Order: sequence, then C-alpha cells, then structure tokens
Amino acid sequence: MNFIIITQKDILYTPIFFEKFFKSKYPGTCKGTIIQKAFGDQSYIDLIKRMYNFYGFKDFLKQGIKYIRKTFLAALYEKELYKKALSIENISHKFGIPVLPFDSVNSKEFKNWVKEQEIELIVSIAASEIFDEEILALPEKECINFHNAPLPDYRGMLPNFWQMHYDEPYSVLTVHTMTKSVDKGKIIYQQKTKIKAEYSLEDLILLTKKKSANALVEVLRQFKQGEVTYKPMSNVKGTYFTFPDRDDVKKFKSKGKQLL
Repeated sequence: MNFIIITQKDILYTPIFFEKFFKSKYPGTCKGTIIQKAFGDQSYIDLIKRMYNFYGFKDFLKQGIKYIRKTFLAALYEKELYKKALSIENISHKFGIPVLPFDSVNSKEFKNWVKEQEIELIVSIAASEIFDEEILALPEKECINFHNAPLPDYRGMLPNFWQMHYDEPYSVLTVHTMTKSVDKGKIIYQQKTKIKAEYSLEDLILLTKKKSANALVEVLRQFKQGEVTYKPMSNVKGTYFTFPDRDDVKKFKSKGKQLL
C-alpha cells in the first residue's frame, strides 16, 4: 500500500511524530513527505507576531532560541556536519523517505504524480492547505486527517490548548476521512489521552504527537487488512476555535496552566 504524509513546517513538535513513526514497523510504503509553509500563506512577519502574542516575551524568547538553534543544527545535519536529525526533512532523509517538492496538493503536477505513483492513501498531519475535491477523490482508499480533538467539538486550530483551557479531562485524537469542509468526514479511529494537572501545553502536545505516530501505524494496518470501520461524525454543529490570542492565553494562565 503506497501512501504519503503531508504536514507543515515545524521544528519544535512535529518531528517527534516523524521520528517515532519512521522508526516503527509500519505497513505499506511511504512514497514521501510534503512539508508545507506553516499556517499556509501567512507571511513570516505575521507568523512572528502571532507567536509573540501567544507566548509573551519570556516564552517567546525561549522558543525563539530553541527554534534558531534547532534550525541551525538541522542545516548542519544536511551537510553531514551534525549527527542528530532534528527537522522533518532531516528525519525523512535519515529513513530514506523522499521530501517531495510540491508547493500545493491542489496543483496539476501533484495530482498527476499521485496517479503515476498509484498513491492509495494520503495522510494529513497538520497540513496547512485545504484539499480540493479532485485530490480528495484521487487515492484508491482515502485522504485522512489527524486532529487532536473529539470532533465535531474543538474543530479548528490548536485543539490541545482549547481542551486544556476548558478543563477537559482528556485530549481526544480523531482520525477521520477528509472532505471539502475542514475537520469533517467519517471517523475511523479515536484515542483518549488523559490531561494530567501537572502537564504544560507543551507536555500535552509532545505526548499526543507520539501517540499519533502509534495511531497511524494502527490505521495503516487496518487499511491494509481491510479492517477499517467508518463511524459517521455527529451532525451537531460542534465547536470551532481560531488560534488563541493574548487574552485567551491570559485566561489560560489564570487557571494555573502553563504553555511551556
């Protein structure tokens, strides 16, 4: 079974998923990864502003230093001057997985490639682009998305933050088929992760990234063995959240919760 993984650029958290997944004995053949721009078409300056408003000065500085250090070392890895794979690109190359050069999954070039390579399954791990109906229909099996929320509740951005913010006892990973509507489709897998009182948001994100890697192995097995079951997503409207702003973070911290 040929599959590909589409994600967005991130050196702080998503590499944890790829390292764990590529180390595993997963069924099928990964024909490549596509790494899209973070948050889609947002400019680099706007992205910095968003992160600053989210983290505040102290945590923004911590994350900025971590980001710069890891980005520098990841570049050295590509030149064989550093031994540890840190970025998604590093990890893909380490395990012999091609990093595909497509800018958009909706491009004619990518769609032709999917047909030529006989891709049976497309996996979205925080892909930053909305798939059009043509690409959704191309894989023999499905296009599937991983979203850390009990859909249809907590649709949208940074669901782990919002589940912690509203004192949910669990973060719920949902794997679902993709449709033209964001975070909709049929549910094929769900798994709970207990949100412990001592967890920071970063703790929860790292833990759920690791568990998502295990979940993908199981989902691939189900597809390969023909054991996938489809559960209709509830027709209720559910809830949708945008990226948290400064006031949201203040309320989050006022409850004794931490980002890092």
